[in-house]
Amino acid sequence: MKHSERERFFSKIDYCQPDCWLWLGTLHPSGRPAFKLGNGNNISALRYAWLESHTGESPPRFIVSLCANKLCVNPAHAREAEHPGAAVEYEPVKARFETKVNKTDFCWLWTGLLHPKGYGYIKDRGKNIKVHRLAYELYIGPIPEGMLVCHTCDVRNCVNPEHLWLGTNDDNIRDMRLKGRADRVL
Repeated sequence: MKHSERERFFSKIDYCQPDCWLWLGTLHPSGRPAFKLGNGNNISALRYAWLESHTGESPPRFIVSLCANKLCVNPAHAREAEHPGAAVEYEPVKARFETKVNKTDFCWLWTGLLHPKGYGYIKDRGKNIKVHRLAYELYIGPIPEGMLVCHTCDVRNCVNPEHLWLGTNDDNIRDMRLKGRADRVL
C-alpha cells in the first residue's frame, strides 16, 4: 500500500520547472498543495515530500516552504520551523516588496499592510519592517544607526527612493516646520 501511495503522490508532480516540483493535485482551502493518504487523512503535500526525502528522521512539528512558488513541493525548498507563521519567509523580501508597490508618476505607493498612522509595513523573518526604510536600504544603501528615513513628498506610504532622505529626529521636525506640518497630529 505504501508503495502505491508513494507512486500516486509523485505522479501528481510536474517537473517541467528547472528547480520547482509543481503540484498538480488537490489544494487545501488555503491554496496550498494537499495530498490524501491511503488511510483517508489529508496531509500537506510539501510535508509528504519532505518526509519521503528524510526517511528515518523524526518528523518536525512544522515544515514551511521557502519557495516563491506556492505550488512547489520540492523538499529542497522547505525547512523545519518552530511555528507555522515562519512560512512568511517563503519568498525573498525584495520580491514580495516589489509586488506591493504601485508606481505612479510621482510616488511609489505601498499597497500592502498599513499602520494606523499611514506607514507601510512588511513582515520578514517574523518581524514587521517599515517599508520606507526597506526601500531606502534596497535602492540606496544602509541606514546608519539612529538615523530616520524621511519623506520629501510627505506621503507616508510612499516608498519611492527619490523621495527618501536620511535625517535625525531634529532634521525631521525642522522639515515638518518648514512645510507647515508641525501642527498636524502625528
